Amino acid sequence: MMHIIQMKPSGNLLFVEDGETVLQAAMRSGYEFPFSCGSATCGTCMGKVCDGNFTYDGVEPYALDIDARENGFALFCSVKPTSDMVIDIEDVYAPHFFPARKAEYQVSDFSILKDNVYQVFLMPKKKALKYHAGQYLKIVCNDGVPLPFSIAGMYQGDGRVELQIKDIDDNPYTTEIVNKIKAREDLLLRGPYGTVRYYPELTLPILFMAGGTGIVPIKALIEKAMHTNPEQSLHLYWGGSKVEDLYLLETFAELAEKNKSFNFTPVLSKAAAGWDGAVGNLADYIALQYQDMASFQVYISGATELVYAGLDAFTAKGVKPKLVFSDTFEYFPRVS
Repeated sequence: MMHIIQMKPSGNLLFVEDGETVLQAAMRSGYEFPFSCGSATCGTCMGKVCDGNFTYDGVEPYALDIDARENGFALFCSVKPTSDMVIDIEDVYAPHFFPARKAEYQVSDFSILKDNVYQVFLMPKKKALKYHAGQYLKIVCNDGVPLPFSIAGMYQGDGRVELQIKDIDDNPYTTEIVNKIKAREDLLLRGPYGTVRYYPELTLPILFMAGGTGIVPIKALIEKAMHTNPEQSLHLYWGGSKVEDLYLLETFAELAEKNKSFNFTPVLSKAAAGWDGAVGNLADYIALQYQDMASFQVYISGATELVYAGLDAFTAKGVKPKLVFSDTFEYFPRVS
């Protein structure tokens, strides 16, 4: 059995096999993890257990005094999880960590997809930003305001970045950026940002749920998953209030025809003339398709209300909360 370990403050996930220590799993996965003796005597690997159960399996944690034990601290070089856990430990660095920085990019190509959505390809003028599928960057406007945009494709070796930018009426910032793109002016980018990424070691079937332009990071994650684990089962549910909101409808329909491991279901919130596809509340519609969702992982992108509706609907059907991924949980946490 595999146990999911959520590490605070980073929010990264670690997947630990039965009989494996947290340290062993971290080292196997390429993490930088604090340790020295490896035998529970020095305390370098000490952190707090916020939730979950474990065993030391006969190892005596000599470096912990009574107060530390009573306050939930543990020595992760010797901790063997017996359930999913949440732990708090500093100075842990994931192999996928890329620090945010600035870089200048030039517009190499752009086109209008539908509904005022611009597909834009940028190339670095010098050094490229590195990023993971699912992350986002910020374009710096003339007055210094950084405007966030999700990255629409997986990382390319030549540093190319794909964005999909909707020119929103009465929004001077998106209008400014679109005008710069049309004039092929250089853009100042910052990034990457966001904790959502694809976990190649987690091969459970994936459900993707996107609303409107929330499809952008989902597109990147789908590309990454298909490139990394071609046989992994993927199902995209994309919702909109009108057909025009689903501006990549043909793209994903063709992708589903060509790849047996990928399924695509577009969903409109209400019936429309000429539409013979699925209709209804997106989260509810998806939940109704499954009796038990305990074997799935889920990525959600879109409006805050949609993200939390999905979280509630899917966890009620058995999805582990730690396996529901969305940047919304970090930037717009639910107030209890």
